[in-house]
Amino acid sequence: MSRDISRTRNLLLFVLAVIALAFLLNACRAQNSTAKPFTADISLSSTVIPSISGRLYVSGNHIRLDWGKMVDVFDLKTRQGWRTFPDSKMYMVLESRRLRTYAPEMVDGSMCPHATYPSFCKLVGSEEIEGRAARKWDLYDPVKGFHVYYWIDEAQGVTLRMAIGDASTYKVSNVHVGTVPDSMFELPKGLTKVDEQFRPIEHD
Repeated sequence: MSRDISRTRNLLLFVLAVIALAFLLNACRAQNSTAKPFTADISLSSTVIPSISGRLYVSGNHIRLDWGKMVDVFDLKTRQGWRTFPDSKMYMVLESRRLRTYAPEMVDGSMCPHATYPSFCKLVGSEEIEGRAARKWDLYDPVKGFHVYYWIDEAQGVTLRMAIGDASTYKVSNVHVGTVPDSMFELPKGLTKVDEQFRPIEHD
């Protein structure tokens, strides 16, 4: 009788040890997958407009794209933001559609519900971009006959790479994980609000 009790107790201890180990492994995975702030270089090349480059800042629910003469800042949760023109001391409000390239809207982790043609959207697979885990999506346009590929960062949900056929490419490179000050995502004081038709004056 005592032998059976001892055997049962040992089995129970073994089961508890397995559960504890599984809990610790899951906790480690959760900690490793925590979205950490990072900065990076960004570039946008196109066959129809001049190529531009700048800096990317990502932290929590915020993203900042600094293109030099203009800066875009978005709240990834509300999907609202603004564009500032430092030289002109102006800013305009940006809606969600302006965020599509840099952080497409997801539904349960999928781009397809918000794709122009959901039935022609699919997850291609997982790849590593700039040392970060990313999911590659293929959004096909059956009317115009071209593919738009997105590589979405799994931790932050932002675009690491995007290609529209051979016409346009957006790339994130030289990623550096580290603290990003909250002030980088704040609207500077003293700016005048303008509408989306505003175009800054170019100075020679």
